[in-house]
Amino acid sequence: MGGVGEKVYYYEALTLSDSSYQDSGITGFRVIAQNYFNDYSFLSEVVYGYSVDNLAPDNIENFSFAFNENILQLTWDPVSNGDFDHYEIDKSADILFETDQYGSVITSGTSYIDLEYIEGETIYYRISALDHAGNRGAYSQTLTVSSSLIADNIKNIPTEFKLHQNYPNPFNPLTTIRYDLPSDGFVNISILDSKGRFVKTLLNKKQSPGFKSIKWNSLDENGDAVAAGLYFYTITTNESRQSMKMILLK
Repeated sequence: MGGVGEKVYYYEALTLSDSSYQDSGITGFRVIAQNYFNDYSFLSEVVYGYSVDNLAPDNIENFSFAFNENILQLTWDPVSNGDFDHYEIDKSADILFETDQYGSVITSGTSYIDLEYIEGETIYYRISALDHAGNRGAYSQTLTVSSSLIADNIKNIPTEFKLHQNYPNPFNPLTTIRYDLPSDGFVNISILDSKGRFVKTLLNKKQSPGFKSIKWNSLDENGDAVAAGLYFYTITTNESRQSMKMILLK
């Protein structure tokens, strides 16, 4: 990379192997500074690093419940991560999942029938995805199941459109954007830089109502990593358009 007098330089260097699948995978790195006009070179000390798998699976979308002949069934959309391992469903009588915990259920499918649910009880459910390295994705929205089944189903559909602040923020290199969609409609989510220039389209399709989320991995429309700085994410639907700021650090 060219030397232009910066106080600090950043460069994304790949390790030679994936330490998640080997005993060490240690890779040595050093920086060589070269001045061709004065025929001068500088070699830094060698430092060592290794790769780790610390990227969690995607968020789970469309987590919902239904009753079929008084049997409670939970369903959700699958995550598409290549290193996905299983889902974990938490069940509790406490909406914060701190007390009165019924325990967790592990499954690899996209539905679960709770044969132990007793009609009339108020029970809370949430689900997350885990990969082979044990990284856990964000928890879904919490489902409330009680004797007021019709009201509970209504609660699982937002009553108004809302765009949430991305998380984490600041971020590097991955962040999650959440939004509430109260009705069917066409949804476009785009990334713009600090000057309002187009960076990437994250979503451009019709969606059903629900609590939604999508991730951005700091890549532009061509698959190239973008520079650190301020960015905007904008969501446009049939009835609304909202934008929020986010900061990418490197």
